[in-house]
Amino acid sequence: MKYFLICCWTFLCLVSCDNNHRVGTVGPDIPSIDSLQVYLDKANNGDIEAKFISGILLQSKQSKLDSIKASEYLNSAAESGYAPAERAIASELLDSTSRNYNLNKGIEMLSKSAEHGHLMAKMELSNYYFEGKGGNVDNEKALKLLNEGLIGLLNLAKEGNSKAQWILGQMFISGNYLPQNNEQGNLWLKKSADANNAYGQLLYGSSFMNGEAKDYPSAFYWINEANKKKLPKSYAILAALYSNGFGTSQDIKKAFELNLEGAKLGDYTAMFNVAYCFDSGQGVEVNESEAFKWYKKLADAGDISAQNNIGAMYQYGKGVVKDSSEAFKWYMKAAKGGNSLAECNVGRCYANGEGVEKDLTEAVKWFTKSAEHGNPQGYSALADCYAFGLGVPKDLSKAAYWRDKANVR
Repeated sequence: MKYFLICCWTFLCLVSCDNNHRVGTVGPDIPSIDSLQVYLDKANNGDIEAKFISGILLQSKQSKLDSIKASEYLNSAAESGYAPAERAIASELLDSTSRNYNLNKGIEMLSKSAEHGHLMAKMELSNYYFEGKGGNVDNEKALKLLNEGLIGLLNLAKEGNSKAQWILGQMFISGNYLPQNNEQGNLWLKKSADANNAYGQLLYGSSFMNGEAKDYPSAFYWINEANKKKLPKSYAILAALYSNGFGTSQDIKKAFELNLEGAKLGDYTAMFNVAYCFDSGQGVEVNESEAFKWYKKLADAGDISAQNNIGAMYQYGKGVVKDSSEAFKWYMKAAKGGNSLAECNVGRCYANGEGVEKDLTEAVKWFTKSAEHGNPQGYSALADCYAFGLGVPKDLSKAAYWRDKANVR
């Protein structure tokens, strides 16, 4: 959350703070999943930081067994008072979409992380005191935590901590916790990138693709440097540069290969791109079964776009045996998650009696949701309902209204 409650004295204190102030920690950068075994070996020998890293890497694998092992490693590190592990556990507890959501326990764990010196935990905890979530509003305590976090972060960055540098850079660019300042943000991102930090290189490279004066050769250089370190998020971005020929020669096949490598490392964007490439034949031969496999991994992880696509593949028998009931199930999952195209698809299922009993009233309800969420197909479907009196009284003026919205794109 952006807090412009940071007053002048806070920011001036930040800039001129005492370098002897206790700095705190932001934790280690997380390496690529292919280094997992190295950290598991260290973790099993009692290394606390390795337990934390192992836990985070296991979480990215997404299987039930890996999730259980991840919790064991993170809890073990947290029980030892390791602040990054405490913050990681707090993040899940405070995620309202998580089945483990628990506001009070989450704030309690975040407080422990802050007490043990995690600078980001201090700033995140300040949000709860500003808003009074989980207790009463306490602006004085919130400002104290925020100030301590920012001062510690700046001191850590000044001392050459490359993770603190890219975090600080991101804060300046986003205007989150600090006044928005792209110049200052890019300065800190460059320091991190020059220090050979993969995240700093990725973020600094990405900054060249923002704004009107884009510099794709510089973007390609720095993102490619990050990619050499197998940073999962770098693959899809580098693939996009190859796919479009930005900052390098266009190479669709290379773009697919990069997305596939990123997908194997668990990056969601790369996984979606791989599925799309197999489905459309971009950079690789069409393989609907492979497309289904990758969409299904994402769908199982809760990606609503992938869930909608899985629904379509079941509906039309692409890469899987045609099954209208399964199609409806996946459309409904995506629709309940807020995917506007899936809402329209649910409406079509009800309208046609595909995978569910025909119900025009329900069809109109879902077409309306899709239209209200701005989907052009929802506009057209709802226009047809009003034009022909399907599930609603015939109303040519409303039909014309929704038809006009569908035609103005």
